Amino acid sequence: MDTFDTDNLIPAACEACNSIFLLATMPTSGNCPYCGQVALDALDDIDAITSHTQPPELTLAFAVEDAAIKQRLKAFSKRFWFAPSDMTLSHLQARLQPLFLPMWLVDSDVAAQWQAEMGFDYDVVSHREKYVNGRWQTQEITKTQIRWEPRVGTLERRYDNHVAPALEEHAELRQKLGNFKIKHARPFSPKDIEGCAVRLPNRATDDAWPEAEASIKTAVSDQCRQASSAEHIREFKWAGQFSNKEWTQLLLPIYTTYYQDDNGRFHPIYLHGQSGKLHGTRRASPRKAKRWSIVIAIIALLTLCLSMIVGAVGLAEESILPFALIFLLGAMGLGITAVIPQIIVWYINNKAGEQGR
Repeated sequence: MDTFDTDNLIPAACEACNSIFLLATMPTSGNCPYCGQVALDALDDIDAITSHTQPPELTLAFAVEDAAIKQRLKAFSKRFWFAPSDMTLSHLQARLQPLFLPMWLVDSDVAAQWQAEMGFDYDVVSHREKYVNGRWQTQEITKTQIRWEPRVGTLERRYDNHVAPALEEHAELRQKLGNFKIKHARPFSPKDIEGCAVRLPNRATDDAWPEAEASIKTAVSDQCRQASSAEHIREFKWAGQFSNKEWTQLLLPIYTTYYQDDNGRFHPIYLHGQSGKLHGTRRASPRKAKRWSIVIAIIALLTLCLSMIVGAVGLAEESILPFALIFLLGAMGLGITAVIPQIIVWYINNKAGEQGR
């Protein structure tokens, strides 16, 4: 594993989302690489910041082509009405940042006593009589059944690179973006994070250990099954002792960008660094909707005035009166239509805001 040289990285913190990052250079905009808000401040004492963390051991590479990213951002920004003025493809692309998120990796020696029921497949052959073409025929049927037998044993070995979340919001991010293909991880190299921000864990290893222990238990169970030459296992119980734990990190790749709504509020957008799946909250612009409503209302008012003028003329020429009625109905219809932009914006902002692709 290459050395994680923190001497060449700048620690920075976001006061808005409480994230801490390691950066090669401070972003010129000062925006947080995770939430997008302009609250990123450089920190002086990197030793104090990294005392609770460990260097990365494995990295997942970015695997989404630029054309695919552009396509997803374009679809996100264009496929609904009354998008905020700041939500443009050029803005989203200009603010796009590669970001690595941490996940804990733990190695541990395990000494355990275990017991379980092992299942062994065996075939049962039976026969069935079937009447075909005027005669009885015997059909052989083979069914696979499971024979369960108790097993006990002891185990001593080392288990490497079992994962556990390093962020408190890991489950939420996984729900939004999906899983990462961890089997594609490669040994960490400092070149992997060039031009990228690296977020530091906000979850202590003690808090993450129960999930890592559950992962190790699954691996122990499977190895006990294999050692017993069984196809199935159930009622697995063990009493394990762990020693010589070593914690490192796996870095997960995502892209982030953001836009601002009418009120200046920042809305982050995340893209999965492997699959390209996008997730963000789409907010429509009440300001744009209001402008459209005013324009429609003005047209309705002008149409109403026109209907009154035509009606006044129609008092002398009855053949014109039907046109006055048409303009009046048109004015009424436009007046009702003027509220539709407001309804659309309300629906988008309250019912259909979050989008994932």
